[in-house]
Amino acid sequence: KQGKTSQARTLFEQALAIREEALGSNHPRVARTLLDLASLSQSEGKYALALTLSQRALSIFTEAFGLDHPDTLMASEIVAECSQIPPDPFQKKPSYSEADISE
Repeated sequence: KQGKTSQARTLFEQALAIREEALGSNHPRVARTLLDLASLSQSEGKYALALTLSQRALSIFTEAFGLDHPDTLMASEIVAECSQIPPDPFQKKPSYSEADISE
């Protein structure tokens, strides 16, 4: 698995460099690649790096699309997850049933 994540990181970093060069550092496609890198970093337990990357993506998405856009909300969720350094593996995630939603 380590070899695959290392290879994925290299590819994401190359894609990021290419997109920043071609589109500019504040383009939403750059932000998408930043989120990909953040998710990879999060899966590797590199929460501080994941937080930095996802915060940058959130800033780009917010500027480009506003607060209610799905990409902005996704980036915001990743920022929130990474802010719990280290995350508590025993913390229960809330579950929502149809009854909770209709009340």
